[in-house]
Amino acid sequence: MNRKDCLAAYQDFSAQRSNNVRRLSFAGIGAIWVFRGQTETVSMGLPTMLLWSGFAIVLALLLDFLQYGYATVAWGGLHRAKERANLSLTEEFKAPAAINWPTIILFWLKVGPVAVGYVILLVFLVHRLFA
Repeated sequence: MNRKDCLAAYQDFSAQRSNNVRRLSFAGIGAIWVFRGQTETVSMGLPTMLLWSGFAIVLALLLDFLQYGYATVAWGGLHRAKERANLSLTEEFKAPAAINWPTIILFWLKVGPVAVGYVILLVFLVHRLFA
């Protein structure tokens, strides 16, 4: 194994994790819609716990959006800067290490809200089943 193999594994797993966060977020929103009721409603006809769950899940989607938005701008900007410096498409250069920091931070931050949203949803469902 070499660094290239490690990087490829990391990229595969991080891409899969991002896809899972998106799928779980949309599934969570669907579950909230299915389990909405007319008791304990606040706004939008949703019980308070489902609103909090939905908020957490939508926050995860926002963080996902920001992660890919930042990465697109950062790497596109670096590409443009190198293009203006007349580097060929195959010429090697070192990218600044800090270019990935916001992407990595957002990557890890988006997992938490999905987990919180699902815990709240699970508590809501358990309460509904045993109440």
